[in-house]
Amino acid sequence: MKMFVKIATLTVVLSLIFLIVFFIWGESLTLPFTKQKLIDWFVTIKPYAWIIGISLLVSDLFLPIPATPVMTALGAVYGTWVGAFVSFAGSCFAGFCGYFIARFLSKGMLSRIASEAEVVQFKGFFDAWGGVAIIVSRMTPILPEVMTLLAGLSKMKISRFTFALSLGTLPTAFLYAYLGHTARSEPVYAVIGATILPLAIWPLYITLLRHSGS
Repeated sequence: MKMFVKIATLTVVLSLIFLIVFFIWGESLTLPFTKQKLIDWFVTIKPYAWIIGISLLVSDLFLPIPATPVMTALGAVYGTWVGAFVSFAGSCFAGFCGYFIARFLSKGMLSRIASEAEVVQFKGFFDAWGGVAIIVSRMTPILPEVMTLLAGLSKMKISRFTFALSLGTLPTAFLYAYLGHTARSEPVYAVIGATILPLAIWPLYITLLRHSGS
């Protein structure tokens, strides 16, 4: 089996695991975390709601807690800039948790499903294209967790992972904090723009790395 098929299979398997968790516990966990309920809750605990917000965003790595209502509620309570900063911090922290957990487990897992040569291919492939996948995934459900785990399994260079994670998370955090602060709905063009802009910046980053010899 070729390596790209194994990567696709691993992606599907991880996605299915998250989907199964969602179908089992999703309804019971999403109902208390709707946008308005979160806003009402955060207003009553405003001095430390940011800690709860970060905790919920990190919990999304393991539990089907929707991230976008959390970001929207943070924007409604703290305003666009502070809300975006807290959302960015929480989402990035969740990404790093997934990355380092998977990186720690990578040696034993990869040796069971791939040969040494295939592992090298996997690492090279994800180092080259993983950044794009991470950026695109930040605006979608389930895939953010999957992509951070794959990045850790492939031992993607931490500098590239950090930049891709930050680049994909920043516009997402800012968009939903702004929507929460202004009480506006989620326009499709804004979501598309928050994905396309980081994708336009990513090739420039890769070009700079190549010119610097990194």
